[in-house]
Amino acid sequence: MIKGPFLARVFVIAMSDLFHLRFNIDVPIEDAERRFRNRIGNSVYQIAREVYQKMGGENLGSLMLEVQSYMGETHGRVFHTTEFDEAWHGLVKGEFDRCLQAIEGLHKGLRKIQFFVELNYEVNSALSLSEVDLGVSWKDGIFTKKGAKNLDDALVNGLLHWLSDPKYQNVLVPFKKGLSHFLVGGENPERRGDAVTDMYEALEALAGIVTGRPSNDLASNRELFISKLGLPDPYKKMLKEYIDYGCQFRHALKEVKLRRWPSVQETEAFVYFTGIFTRLAIQPANS
Repeated sequence: MIKGPFLARVFVIAMSDLFHLRFNIDVPIEDAERRFRNRIGNSVYQIAREVYQKMGGENLGSLMLEVQSYMGETHGRVFHTTEFDEAWHGLVKGEFDRCLQAIEGLHKGLRKIQFFVELNYEVNSALSLSEVDLGVSWKDGIFTKKGAKNLDDALVNGLLHWLSDPKYQNVLVPFKKGLSHFLVGGENPERRGDAVTDMYEALEALAGIVTGRPSNDLASNRELFISKLGLPDPYKKMLKEYIDYGCQFRHALKEVKLRRWPSVQETEAFVYFTGIFTRLAIQPANS
């Protein structure tokens, strides 16, 4: 584990006012995002150097492969720290959203070699240093958009912990994908549609577990799923409408229909409704 400067830096941040606040400097969001990318880039370089010194170039190359695969990019040879740094900036391309995605991929790779704690420190430090609220939070290796804190805690963060149980793997994967797509979907309507599709797929997988009838069509499992949950009539109606809405996106391509992309508000609401119904389905076993 990396100690010393990393922990000291977190302590200093917590004990001092930020520079822009002390001097009453307004920082545009574009500058705040750029500074976040740079701070993370510097931290990633330090972590890569530690990995190289302690575990060698092959592990460093495997780590970059995780990031490249996570982002859907082709693998390029990486053996030294400088090569890792160049590959990192080549992946991020000076874009905030790509930086967030690269960090998630890096966390995934670092978990395999037990270095992820250091990255958590650095991400939280960079977020706390930001001159502007970047609108994202970091937990369990993924970024999520900040919504209502109480809803996030109950319907997102709490669920990520519950769904970490191996039996919910097929639910967790699309749920996390949906959160990632929602994160970058603000100005990209297709990504918002993907977020709805992913969330619907997560509940679809959960319905298969609850009913004992795995299916790629939640609509066909709807009545049995609802009966298994034992919901009051108003909630039964809500779940039916949720399924009807989500089905427009989940199966639109198969039916060769044009999608109507959801608004940001619609997408956020769908994420929270997925959390509600997921919580209702798994909470009895966890209460």
